[in-house]
Parts: sequence; C-alpha cells; structure tokens
Amino acid sequence: MRAKAANRCSDLRESSAGLRALPDFVGPDWVRVIQRGPLAESSLRRLNWLAPMSITSTTAAHGGSDLRSACASGLGRALAQRYARAGWRVCIGDLDLARCNAALTAMQALSPACHALVCDVTREADLQSAADWLRQNWDGVDVVINNAGVALMGDIADVPLTDWQWIVDINLLGVVRGCKVFTPLLRAQGGGQLVNIASMAGLIHLPQAAAYNATKAAVIALSETLQLELEADRIRVSVVCPSFFRTDLAKNMRANSVELENQTKRLVERARVGAGVIAERIFDGVARGATHILTHPEGSIAWRLKRYLPYRFYQSIMRRTLARVQARMRRQPG
Repeated sequence: MRAKAANRCSDLRESSAGLRALPDFVGPDWVRVIQRGPLAESSLRRLNWLAPMSITSTTAAHGGSDLRSACASGLGRALAQRYARAGWRVCIGDLDLARCNAALTAMQALSPACHALVCDVTREADLQSAADWLRQNWDGVDVVINNAGVALMGDIADVPLTDWQWIVDINLLGVVRGCKVFTPLLRAQGGGQLVNIASMAGLIHLPQAAAYNATKAAVIALSETLQLELEADRIRVSVVCPSFFRTDLAKNMRANSVELENQTKRLVERARVGAGVIAERIFDGVARGATHILTHPEGSIAWRLKRYLPYRFYQSIMRRTLARVQARMRRQPG
C-alpha cells in the first residue's frame, strides 16, 4: 500500500508543484452570488456583492443580479466582471465609496442594471440591511459567495492576539455572518447556493501562517457542515480553495517581519495565473454546483497526497519543498 502511494506522488517529489500548491492570499473579498434556475436558461440573473470593509468584500446574486464588496480590485472585481459579462445584474459594495463607484461604472458597461451598497462584513446589521434590500428590490438571492479575506504571517510566539482577533473577525466570522444572514432568505425562496471562498491554506498548512491557515480551515469546516445541514432546504454549499495567484496582497496583509512580508509578496507576484483565470474557474465550479472548487491542479494533487499518504511521508515532502522555496527566496531577493 505504501509503495503504491509513493508511486502516485513520485512526480511531486521532484517538481515545483509543492510551491505552486501553497496557499493563495486572496484579496479582501466577500462575495455572494445568486441565480434562480439553470444558468444557461436564466434570462435574468442577479448577482449581489457587498464590500463591507476596505479590506473585505461580499457578493450576492439572484436571478441575474450581483452584489459585491471590495470589488474594485483583485479577485472581487474579476468575479464581478465575469458575472456581469454573463448577463447578471451586479450590486457592488465597499466601505471605500470612491473605489466602489469606480467598480460600479465598469460593471454597468457590461450589465447596466448594476447597483452599489455600502457594507462591512464585520457588522451583521450591514449584511442584514443588504439582504433586506435584495429581498425588496430584486426579490431575493440565489447564490451567495462569501469571499472575505486578509492575510497574517508570523511566528506563533510573535503574533499578538489582537491580530488573531482581527483575522478571525474577517476571514471566518465574515463568512459566518454571510451564511447566517442569507440562509433564512434562501430557505424562504425554496433553495439557493452558498459559495464560501477559503484557500489551499485551509488544506495545506505552511509554517508561520498559523492564523491564516486556521481561519481558512475553519471556513472549509463550516462549508462542509452546511452541505449536510442545509441539504434538506435545497441550499447547496460550495467551498473554493485557490492556490497562489497574482493579486493585491500588500493592502490586506500583516506580518511580524519585513523579510517574511516581502517573501510572501514575491510568491504572490510570481504566480503563474491572475485573478481573471481564478474567477473563470470559480464561475464554472459554481455553475456545476461543485462541493469543493480547487482552482489549481497542483493544489488538488497536494491535497490528495496529504489525504492518501502516511502523514510522515507527506511531511518529508513538504520539508523538502519548503527548503527549496526558502533557498530560492534567498537567491532572488528582488
């Protein structure tokens, strides 16, 4: 059995797949998407996306509408544009009103019925107001994408608890609030879909990222719990786990050393794909109703290695991969 498992993962041992499968620090996006009826047959789709904070965002959609938060850059904007191109109405939101308005102008060029709201994912009342607006003006939502994310890097002994509370409030509780607020609306409609953006960091845990890893793992656990809990209500739940992709990390990361911050930024900046590619893969996965959407093939391989290999063998692979990454970072400081 061990020999077979070793053969299945031999390619990873000698490749850079481990690096490409490392977690992706998604920008501040909390997304909700809603669609009534099959995507291909819906003549009117609503996608709603709220961005409650300058560092987080939210999106919800219903029958051809989109409500989106922190949507002026990164994955948030890429997702909004993808849904708008598909004919969804997009409602965007952000605490940064100027950025929100700029994104709205771009969305209206693709889907004129777009709308904008101000929302903060750390405030349940803001999300409830958004849900109420959607119910009153767009008759509800069908797909809700929760994509709130900030990054926190540092040694466990050095990261203050205030930073832990900061990242938990956004990465985890931002998603919890979105699910909590929108579940009653989806139930009242007779069904819908929740899409929670996590990260490969929730599946593959790198050192010096304990807080980030823990929040993303919690989003995965939350999503898998709700997959069974809400099944009888005809509410589907998907969780998205991107690996590294090019995004605006600097505005959404805290680190306890300049060196660690710069290394993380370089890994993101050198990623092979950008937010547009990731948004396309998420769009396709949501349309399929996939339970787990792993946007990178390398990430899927790494996850399966962890699941199927003896854990000590998996750890040895990760140690060698991390050693190569660290050596490369030292050779290429720019």
